[in-house]
Amino acid sequence: MTFLSEKRVRSFRKSAPLVNGATFYQTGDAGRKVVAKVVSLSRDAQGIDHVTYDIWVVRHGEQGISERRTLNASSFREQFRPDLRIAAQ
Repeated sequence: MTFLSEKRVRSFRKSAPLVNGATFYQTGDAGRKVVAKVVSLSRDAQGIDHVTYDIWVVRHGEQGISERRTLNASSFREQFRPDLRIAAQ
């Protein structure tokens, strides 16, 4: 496993590419982790970029809710962080 410096981690989180198959996550309270895998990228008629992704909510190591969602790209970046374990490989 490759470890990244803290400065590089912060930089990567801001610039991680939104590409099909990229994995992002969000951690929450009580051991909840939300995993988002990018399915597709699109642009609407007003020129706004959107991310369609599959989302899994994992709590205490057990997979819970799973569904497909779409969110504008800037909101997606605010809510999710890139999975650095996958990106460093």
